Amino acid sequence: MKNFYVFTGPPGAGKTTTLEALASRGLHTVPEAGRAILKEQSFLRAGAPLERQLYAELQLSRAAFDHARSASIDRFVIFDRSVVDIIAGMEMDGLSVPQHVRRAAKLYRYNDAVFFFPLWPEIYTNDKERRQRLDEAQATEAACRRAYLSAGYRLIDVPKTDVLQRVEWIASKLAGAGQVD
Repeated sequence: MKNFYVFTGPPGAGKTTTLEALASRGLHTVPEAGRAILKEQSFLRAGAPLERQLYAELQLSRAAFDHARSASIDRFVIFDRSVVDIIAGMEMDGLSVPQHVRRAAKLYRYNDAVFFFPLWPEIYTNDKERRQRLDEAQATEAACRRAYLSAGYRLIDVPKTDVLQRVEWIASKLAGAGQVD
């Protein structure tokens, strides 16, 4: 879908903050499913850890739902992560990526230009859901880059600037839709 754009990159790079700022300007956005899943499952499992394969399947289900639910929207839709991020996470964890997940990455396509938020150690923090160490975030960054490039996407690095400047930069790229460089 040409009007579907993805924000990706390692945790703590400012994706969600930027997405929320764009949403406040009226852009249609789809938040990351991962955090919601972790919160729900933590409650349902009384704090017991969530098995990685199950987490991936839950993410895939949400990604497919979000993609299908947004199909009728004829303006820009910005997703905080996509099916490709699920592949990146599984590969990073040394898991075999099932064929149905790879098939989903081909079926649920987004604009070829993907906004990549590089690791930004100066703003990186942990919280209840984000528990990765900085070195793990670096590994996630590399895994995301590999997965998106392997899936045929072009990565557009988002500058490390304050949120308002990032919003303006992304808005200017979207204003020239189809010519995102």
